[in-house]
Amino acid sequence: MPTIDDPLIWHPDSSVPSDFHGFVPFYFWMIEKCRPEISVHLGLKTGLAFATACQVSKKQAIAQKCLGFSQSPLEIAESGFENAQLSVASPKEALATISDQSVDLICMNLSDLSDIGSSLHREFSRVLSPRAVVVFYGNEQSFLNPEIAGMVASHQCLKLKQDTVLRAFAWGKEANSDFVALTRPKADLGREAMELIEGFNQPATEGSLGGVELPAFEVPVPRHDDAQTRNESKDLHMAHMAGRLRRQDQELRSVAQHATALTEERDRLLVSQETRFKELVILTRLLEEMRLVQDDLEQADSDMATLKTKNEAAMAKVEQADLRINELLGFIADQENTITQLGMENDRLRMLADSSQRKVLQEPDE
Repeated sequence: MPTIDDPLIWHPDSSVPSDFHGFVPFYFWMIEKCRPEISVHLGLKTGLAFATACQVSKKQAIAQKCLGFSQSPLEIAESGFENAQLSVASPKEALATISDQSVDLICMNLSDLSDIGSSLHREFSRVLSPRAVVVFYGNEQSFLNPEIAGMVASHQCLKLKQDTVLRAFAWGKEANSDFVALTRPKADLGREAMELIEGFNQPATEGSLGGVELPAFEVPVPRHDDAQTRNESKDLHMAHMAGRLRRQDQELRSVAQHATALTEERDRLLVSQETRFKELVILTRLLEEMRLVQDDLEQADSDMATLKTKNEAAMAKVEQADLRINELLGFIADQENTITQLGMENDRLRMLADSSQRKVLQEPDE
């Protein structure tokens, strides 16, 4: 039986209607076990998770710095916890301001994922410490986001279900062992761990909270007129139901828009597929023509090679003929030189004969 100091039976200071209300006992227990030095709460709507972290830190004297980020101004009673800081920023903007390896707990409301982009896992890897724990909560549809689904699928998760779904897992290897034990497959869990999880999954009712039976002690309750109490309860219920209806309407609109976008994308892909098929037929025809041209070019190259061989043979014969002609021209030149020398010798002999004849004629007869 839990005692009055057991986090499982604490009541949250904040009474604001919130889908997180059913997870408060688990969150009290988890923070008391993990004792984070820095916790970051992203996508705050009502701020109950943030206020719960502040409350347990103050009550258990945990040296925790609680950072809360909402996308619109939000007033939350942090129960006088001095290490609480509330800012207006999207999850993406908030993570960009946090130091590396400094965060031991990230709790993220998945009701609005419009700004997370495709870098959430990278930013988580940068800011989370080896002892870090990650908590996501939202409707089942929100867990289909690729960034969220990828992180959930790559870790052993504890899943709790109330009006919404909560999934929690250890990010690093140094996370609290009691918490890690709850994330193991059910077949590996002991009886006490199974009873604890079953208790967390049960809705809070009068006399119990999170499936844990309350001990016999009085919880101070403000006294109100019955009619006033009923009216306030009715107003809270109506406000809660109106919020749920608005969220469901937004989800239906989002699903309808997504379905329309998928239909348009399918039609576009069909048209694109038909166009690509026509282009493929044209490209196939061009490829065949290119193959024919390539065959012609290869034949032309072969013919050119044959002609080149024949031309080289002819050039060799021409070179041989040139050599022969040069030899003949040299021989002719030699003959011409010989004839010239013979002519000169003949002229010399003629001159000698003429000279001898004149001498003979000039001599007197004896």
